[in-house]
Amino acid sequence: PYINSNVQITRVEVWVTNKTGTTNETRNIVSFLDLGETTQNINNTLVTTTNGGNFPDNNAANNLFESLTTQFSSIRDINEVNNVLSQLIPFNFLNGQDYEKLERARKLSESEYCEIINGKEPITLDKQELLALNFAEHFCQNPNSLNDAFFSKLRSEFSDAEIVDLAGYVAFCLGIGRVYKVLDIANECPVIH
Repeated sequence: PYINSNVQITRVEVWVTNKTGTTNETRNIVSFLDLGETTQNINNTLVTTTNGGNFPDNNAANNLFESLTTQFSSIRDINEVNNVLSQLIPFNFLNGQDYEKLERARKLSESEYCEIINGKEPITLDKQELLALNFAEHFCQNPNSLNDAFFSKLRSEFSDAEIVDLAGYVAFCLGIGRVYKVLDIANECPVIH
């Protein structure tokens, strides 16, 4: 798709698998595929829509956020995530499909991010991580450059399902950037040149 937008992304945080053992700028992350999605975008039938609205950043768009914060609030303990959510396996709510847990994720520093954007490969990222970041940059800045050759590179490191997930996440971040621009939120970021 061709994106014609005046949106300027003013803040980016990139979290990667922590392969360096660092303890600074780390956090545990659990991501949910259907969080904030409306009817046409919901993957799992366990999740039902509400009258919360149509915007992708709206936790009231479906019942997942409320269920997680009330019935399954113990998932705030990263050690309990799989145990607690395993109760939903009979409803086909599965790890790797409906949610993903990442322990001790590491936030890229500004210099690491800039090295990637400028085409220099930092030694702390593996080939798959670099390719995902390169995909995100092309997706946001020049989507017409995502040709068959680029997708062949992606398929050498990612499954088709992972590519769809990656594209969806990048699109979500791009959309949130538009929301921030419209609402004039987060206008200061030292990474933007």
